[in-house]
Amino acid sequence: MPIQTERIAFANAPATAADTNSAGIPKLGYGCWNLPNEKAADLVYAALEAGYRHIDSAAIYQNEREVGQGITRWLKATGTPRSEIFVTSKLWLNSKKPENVTRGLNKTLEDLQLEYLDLYLIHWPGALATGPNYDGSAQIPQDDKGFPLKDHNVEEKDTWAAMETQVPQKCKNIGISNYTKSEIADLLKTAKIRPSSLQVELHVYNQQPELVKYAQSQGIQVTAYSPFGGLNHIYGSNAEVVEDPAVKALAQKYQTSNHGIALSFLLAKNISPIPKTVSRIKENFESVVALSAEDVQTLEGANKNKRYNDGSEMLGYIYFKDEKDTGTILSQIGKAGLSRAQAKVEHLVGK
Repeated sequence: MPIQTERIAFANAPATAADTNSAGIPKLGYGCWNLPNEKAADLVYAALEAGYRHIDSAAIYQNEREVGQGITRWLKATGTPRSEIFVTSKLWLNSKKPENVTRGLNKTLEDLQLEYLDLYLIHWPGALATGPNYDGSAQIPQDDKGFPLKDHNVEEKDTWAAMETQVPQKCKNIGISNYTKSEIADLLKTAKIRPSSLQVELHVYNQQPELVKYAQSQGIQVTAYSPFGGLNHIYGSNAEVVEDPAVKALAQKYQTSNHGIALSFLLAKNISPIPKTVSRIKENFESVVALSAEDVQTLEGANKNKRYNDGSEMLGYIYFKDEKDTGTILSQIGKAGLSRAQAKVEHLVGK
């Protein structure tokens, strides 16, 4: 079995997951964020054909129907059992009322044409308003000033409790995304089913060693989105991570691509990267190599604590606040349309 399809065990997998291949996540996945709708089905099919066995999706990507078409077409064409592939999706912020978790999940399952998910994540902390015509569709509602319309009455612990009720019939494992160490610790205080997985932005320039160490110490597997850093037009198509001198030197040493080194670095840390690409599907899959401990240490030295994805202003919740000074937090509160008083109530200001 190639390293890319080996599975990282879920230490916190519910006992109900033991009778399926959902007890662990393939080491390398294919990310579906920002895949063009008109190409998504073919790209997902190509990824599975290239050897990927993990497809990472989300309701807010607005392409789950097409992603599901690609999965279904490949399974039928190859005769591969559903249990041989691993599918992740994510609960969007306007579905976080406990009574709406089932509706959001049902919409995702319908779009993906699946009976169950291998992993279902809370996409981000915080909650957005549901809206009057809610049907489970993901959206970012706004007020008349264009600010995100929040629901201040939803607590993470209650959303998580509703997620727990979906196991095992509709999802084999549940987890979280974009949580900080303190937010994970708060969730663990009341969780009956501990998170199987944490998905966050991780790459050579944003390694977050303390968060990774903490999550893994709690039995939470870690998945890395944006493993190439800013190499996405949403982030400005900034190629600085894959063009880093240390990355380039190791690519030459191992006779692989810069992208392969970026992926291999994460795999060496028992982190599962989920690269999104429309043009390097097979190349990324085949470019993984086994790095020496010394070369991993070299790349650790390239860390810049540089984050490309911060949804604070767009979603009205101050994310990653432990990394930020007070001035930055107050600026983001204003840009998100939050009052300082409300931000204090929600513990978004202060260290």
